[in-house]
Amino acid sequence: MPLQSMQKEPKLIISSLLAPIASLLVPAILAIFTILTDSLIPNDDSPVRAAGLLLIVFLPMAYPILVVFMAAVGYILKKVHKLSLRNLLIVNGLVCIPIAFFFGWPSPFGLKDQIIGLTVFFPLTALCLGLGAICWWFLAVGHNKRVYEDA
Repeated sequence: MPLQSMQKEPKLIISSLLAPIASLLVPAILAIFTILTDSLIPNDDSPVRAAGLLLIVFLPMAYPILVVFMAAVGYILKKVHKLSLRNLLIVNGLVCIPIAFFFGWPSPFGLKDQIIGLTVFFPLTALCLGLGAICWWFLAVGHNKRVYEDA
């Protein structure tokens, strides 16, 4: 049994290192799209491009945070014997709520724009973290769902 336990841990580590790439793929595509396309406002596309460049700069900083987050969530769920794709998606959905409030709520233009910010950031965050959770699950567990039942 100890040998089998030792073989499971590298899967957790490798999946925690690779799954954040799937999570950061959507923001990277959006950032590149905003940099390469013209704005709808004539002669004023510099704020849009600056936002895309800022996103590109912050993506490498988000990667280690996501690695630690995904490794911690996977490890904790494994230790309490609740590691499943459904539980991973539930945890990611719960994490999406404060992230959406952090990025979508601050607006100087009132409640209407705050609600618009929440309706934009919650689905985007849920999509990004959901892709990472699905990728983590299939990298860590694969087709053998019984791998973590005895852990």
